[in-house]
Amino acid sequence: MGQIEKWFHTLKMRVDRFHNSWVGSRASVREWLEQFVYYYNQQKSY
Repeated sequence: MGQIEKWFHTLKMRVDRFHNSWVGSRASVREWLEQFVYYYNQQKSY
C-alpha cells in the first residue's frame, strides 16, 4: 500500500471512529472542529 493510500485509510478510520462516538448535534461537531483547528494552528507548541 502506498503512503497516500495508507494516510487516507488512517483518516477514514479516525473519521469513522469519531462519527460512531459523537452524540452531539451537527452544530456541536462544527464548533468542536473549529476549536480543534484553532488549537492545532495557533496554540500547539512545536
